[in-house]
Amino acid sequence: MYLKPVQAPEEWGGGLNVRQNMAYHATFVVDDRDMSFTPEDDSRWDMTTFFRYHDTGGLPERIAQHAIERASPGQPIRVLSLPSSIGCEAYTLSAIFKEEARKQKRDIPVEIHMADISQKKLNAAATGVYPAGFYKAIPNEYRHRYFSLQGDFMAVNDDVKSQVKALPAFNVLEAPAMAIPYDVVMSFNMLCYLPGTPERVAAADYLGSLARQTLWLSHGARQSYKESQDAVEQALAKRSYARVRDFKSGPTFIAQMFDR
Repeated sequence: MYLKPVQAPEEWGGGLNVRQNMAYHATFVVDDRDMSFTPEDDSRWDMTTFFRYHDTGGLPERIAQHAIERASPGQPIRVLSLPSSIGCEAYTLSAIFKEEARKQKRDIPVEIHMADISQKKLNAAATGVYPAGFYKAIPNEYRHRYFSLQGDFMAVNDDVKSQVKALPAFNVLEAPAMAIPYDVVMSFNMLCYLPGTPERVAAADYLGSLARQTLWLSHGARQSYKESQDAVEQALAKRSYARVRDFKSGPTFIAQMFDR
């Protein structure tokens, strides 16, 4: 895999390596130098980009639409993005919720929390500023309304950024208590970083305990999917979750508590 070094915005404060993955369109590998996820002998990569799952049949849009339709006036929709890395997923969700609320003509407040094990990545995410190459992954219908290109860098517009907040870094296996449950929990490509099935089940059960409406959970690697999927699914079934469908040839698990 050819990785091209990319200049990080000075607002990030250092401590991160950014490299463009030349094998995929507008996808980047971002490493915390203190806790690298991409050693030479490891197949796991912290790859990230905006609208990474835009090819899943509009599922993020449908999740946002569902949450907005069922939201009570004045009550915020609460969303957790974990692991959020440098924030691409969280800001993608913020733009999607903005767009779906605009289409429904509903003024519904949205609170999106970013969580990750790396504080450096969360600090970078909080800036809402990225190398210009990230702009290429944003679909045309979202680009000019929610993002802006500024020379060598791009920025998340204020109305999208204002809906997003970074939580202090934590390890998901420590299962910290949250004061209020989330309507939607989105967790892409995390379970493969955990050492085995017991840890993956514990993480899935914890995330399931935080979501009161929708959980979208991805293993992130085929091997961890094969090893742990049945146990993960059984743990979530105990919380009245059921698998809806798979994407990306299987390694994505989705569980929902939509009205049946």
